[in-house]
Amino acid sequence: MKLKLAFLVSSLIVFTSISSYSQNLENSKWYFGINAALNFDTPSNNPEPIIGPNSMSTRRNAASVADENGNLLFYSDGNTVYSSNHQVMVNGNNLSGSKENIQGALIVPAPEGCQKYFLFNLNGTSPNIIDRGLTYNVIDMSLNNGLGEVIDKNIVLISSNDIAGSIYSNKITSTLHTERDKVWVVVQIRDKFYSYLVTNSGVQIPVISGIDVNGLTINDEWSGYGGFKISPNGRRLGACYSSITGNGGVHVYDFDATTGLISNLNVLPNSSSFFLPLGLEFSPNSNYIYYSTLNSLFQDDVPRINKESKLYQVGLNNNRRLAVNPVIIGNLNDNGLLQLGRNGKIYLAGSGNILGVINNPDVFGLGAGYQQNGVALPNGTMANFSLPLWVNVPNVNNSCDVSNFITTWQVDNTDPTITIPTFPGETYNYDVDWEGDGVFDDFGVIGDITHDYGTSGTYEVHIRGDFPRIFFNSGLSNNTSANHDKIIAVNQWGSQVWTSMVWAFSGCGFLEVSANDTPDLSIVTDMSWMFYNCHILNQSLNNWDVSNVTNMSWMFSHAYAFNQPLNNWDVSNVTNMRSMFSHADTFNQPLNNWEVSNVTNMRSMFSHADTFNQPLNNWDVSNVTNMNGMFSYAYVFNRSLNNWDVSNVTDMGYMFFHSDVFTQPLNNWDVSNVNNMRGMFSNAFAFNQSLNDWDVSNVTDMGYMFIESDAFNQPLNNWDVSNVTDMSWMFSSSSVFNQPLNDWDVSNVTDMNAMFYFADVFNQPLNDWDVSNVTDMSWMFSNSESFNQPLNNWDVINTTDMSYMFYFADVFNQPLNDWDVSSVTDMNSILAYTNLSTFNYDQTLIGWSELNSLQTSVNFGALGVTYCSGASARQNLIDDFGWTIDDGGIAPSCKISARHDIDLNIFPNPTRNIINLDFTSQNSFNFYTEVKNIYGVTIIVSNNKKYIDLSKLKTGIYFIKVTTDLGETIIKQVIKK
Repeated sequence: MKLKLAFLVSSLIVFTSISSYSQNLENSKWYFGINAALNFDTPSNNPEPIIGPNSMSTRRNAASVADENGNLLFYSDGNTVYSSNHQVMVNGNNLSGSKENIQGALIVPAPEGCQKYFLFNLNGTSPNIIDRGLTYNVIDMSLNNGLGEVIDKNIVLISSNDIAGSIYSNKITSTLHTERDKVWVVVQIRDKFYSYLVTNSGVQIPVISGIDVNGLTINDEWSGYGGFKISPNGRRLGACYSSITGNGGVHVYDFDATTGLISNLNVLPNSSSFFLPLGLEFSPNSNYIYYSTLNSLFQDDVPRINKESKLYQVGLNNNRRLAVNPVIIGNLNDNGLLQLGRNGKIYLAGSGNILGVINNPDVFGLGAGYQQNGVALPNGTMANFSLPLWVNVPNVNNSCDVSNFITTWQVDNTDPTITIPTFPGETYNYDVDWEGDGVFDDFGVIGDITHDYGTSGTYEVHIRGDFPRIFFNSGLSNNTSANHDKIIAVNQWGSQVWTSMVWAFSGCGFLEVSANDTPDLSIVTDMSWMFYNCHILNQSLNNWDVSNVTNMSWMFSHAYAFNQPLNNWDVSNVTNMRSMFSHADTFNQPLNNWEVSNVTNMRSMFSHADTFNQPLNNWDVSNVTNMNGMFSYAYVFNRSLNNWDVSNVTDMGYMFFHSDVFTQPLNNWDVSNVNNMRGMFSNAFAFNQSLNDWDVSNVTDMGYMFIESDAFNQPLNNWDVSNVTDMSWMFSSSSVFNQPLNDWDVSNVTDMNAMFYFADVFNQPLNDWDVSNVTDMSWMFSNSESFNQPLNNWDVINTTDMSYMFYFADVFNQPLNDWDVSSVTDMNSILAYTNLSTFNYDQTLIGWSELNSLQTSVNFGALGVTYCSGASARQNLIDDFGWTIDDGGIAPSCKISARHDIDLNIFPNPTRNIINLDFTSQNSFNFYTEVKNIYGVTIIVSNNKKYIDLSKLKTGIYFIKVTTDLGETIIKQVIKK
């Protein structure tokens, strides 16, 4: 029976010479003992202590492994697995091993298993340890952004139940199969050896060798102790057996790396007299075996005395016989474990913080060069009889190729199908392995393909062959045909040369990129929309080669969780970065070293990047033409940009819109080519920097430029605004702005709609402005609580809309009688609720009524403003031009009689409900009554009724407007209690 697991590939082979050992970087990081760690990836190949975080704290057991580039992957004490960040790996605790075991943990890269590893644990050394036998765990390093996860745990191979007794063994080792694409894992349990072949199908049933062990009884905690190694050439197996009765020994067996069988016991001369033979190792050329011993006397309960620890060498000839008797090559301060390093030297670890080293283990006798004080570990660390076993790395087999593109998908029972989306126009010819088991299912696919899994689950999909582009294209629509919500990971990019990444994963809201390799982007020029709407994406992409990319627009837009460094990217050929980080809510990484000199479009680049606040002042933006909305809604951005060369920028519209805390000077900017500044500082609540030296002579649009810029109050009178056509809402709600603007040449402006709307303190002369081309002045000074400047010089001949122009401009009291309003079609509430005096209102009415022509049927609103001497002029506007005038009526102090001698008295006033109308007139007439609120909106009407019920109205001020069929209009104010 096979213990089935599907795995991918590692790529290096094990070498047996010193030079080839030095290439095996998987063994370059040793973690062992108490916070001890060594790095063998050094220029000299000699180990150096690793200073830094380290979670290893073990009595004896240790295993560690790096990747093919020498980067630490994980390490274990048999009970816990720690990731490269020195935190417990996901699902990496409560393993069946023990910190007490000597040589009880072994790491094996899974043959055909890309980024997957076995961690074997042998736990049965002592009665004081729970006897869990031989187990293994499967670790997938493609998960959790390369930090790995234990995906299968404590899978039992041998338990005490299988052998009807305790295991009493810590002997486990490994070597490559003769075909070098598989790994043998060998353990000894009592008098039997179990050889497990690890293949791409998983762990196979064991080959069992039952042989003579020279009468040694392995049935106590001491006899199970001791080193257990297979020679680098795979031909010999060595084992140490400890004993408190003096009958321990060192055995050498023949090992068949093809069959896994063990035979031909050789007992080293005089070994039975050795006390506690512990460490054992072979030389790199397999010609010598080394072992350490502790000879001593033991009497009753008295600890060891007359301790004589020694290091022995025995030569082995090509006939598999012992060539020489043991040679003592060193006296030891302490017995310890032996382990071959990737530099071809053998290291000895005792209890302290000094490692011994055999410098030339391929040399006979004292020429081996044992050095007692070989490697000093840092203070506070200890070897603790612990060194990690050698990691044997199998060769690559094409049945699981690192060139494959690997993804993970998750489906449920409602729709257990997935579709691999391709791009029309690309040439495809690919094969698919739908379950990642190494068995490909569909071949020669040339476009989209759909697969039905039939049941819910998480599935790994492998693609090989020509697959130049993936194309979800679902970021801006509700398209679900491409299953963008089902793909959850890119595990491996493979060797595919990608042609484009446009819309590659757009809309894949649950996507993570856990791949440790990098995509081949050598011919990719466009990465626009690549991760648009990838809401949880947050894995490192910093080692990608993007040097040929020209378009990165929208690349991380709406990637809400993405916050990874990108400072290593070569973006020197990129021309378009539009919206690259828009709505990337958490992105806040340094980008100041980017070479952006070829970028022309940075529109909305950091728009809605809510947390971005990194220096950018080193950027060469000299070729950028579009910065529209670049920092809009960048709520916390407040970095210096004053060094930027913006001389080619033409569009700065909404650039700092809602940049709530931005307060940086920009006075050095050359904005001479900018034509659009619409909304540039709108809602930039904190901005208050000098801009008066800017050359804005080419700007045509300044609409909304400083709307709600609560802090801005800087001079702008030097600006050449002669080409501006739109100033609508420019200073609207700019609550502190009050700077001279009278020198501005506004002769080309056509739109001043709401320009000073709610500009609370603005009160500067504007009478010299040439507004002859303005057509829209609606709401221009509405609610401008402080404005009261003469405007009578204005040429408003082309203005058509003056509605609400001074509406609630509380202090405005200027005559407008010189205005030629002959083109105006809408004056609704133009002067309503202003402070316009009766005199100035009369002058305005008289002046306008004397114009040769006026627009007909104009609604003219001046609620709250009263007239007197202008009564006839007012009536002329009504009679001759059909104007509808809502104002405050005749001033109470006015002595001029109304045209038809009609007077109106209303009572009671104030009132809670009924208001009575009492007319005084010498003529009979019909009348129409309207009740209006303060906004001029009619809310009650009646015909020829001399009372009105106001009981349903809210408390406040209202106006009673009576219009008679004699052409008279009377307006009275009433207060509703």
